Amino acid sequence: MKELHILDLQPIEFAKQLTTTSSNMIRNIESVELVDASWTKEIQKILPQPIKNEPLTNCLHHCITFTKDFWERVVVVSRMIDVMEELRLMNNFSALLALHCTFQSSQIFRLNETWKVPYILK
Repeated sequence: MKELHILDLQPIEFAKQLTTTSSNMIRNIESVELVDASWTKEIQKILPQPIKNEPLTNCLHHCITFTKDFWERVVVVSRMIDVMEELRLMNNFSALLALHCTFQSSQIFRLNETWKVPYILK
């Protein structure tokens, strides 16, 4: 079975899948769980893991850093920017933050040549 890659999905479809996943997890939180939790460390125990964004950020980080070909990496970064635009239109700020965190990591931020190209392609 072929491993799924970010380039296999259209940006709108990828954004819809992220939105559906996070929406289902948020719906599973009962309101009584949030009533007694002050918005401090206790809320970290209640929120499901994908809302915390670490798994998604790590997965997207992996997609960029382990792409060996320069031009394929440019396409991956460009595709993630397109997904971010779709997430903004869907008001899914949780997943949008995950992608933003991916781009702000030091390993991705230092890819200077990669960052120059997507703006030329548009």
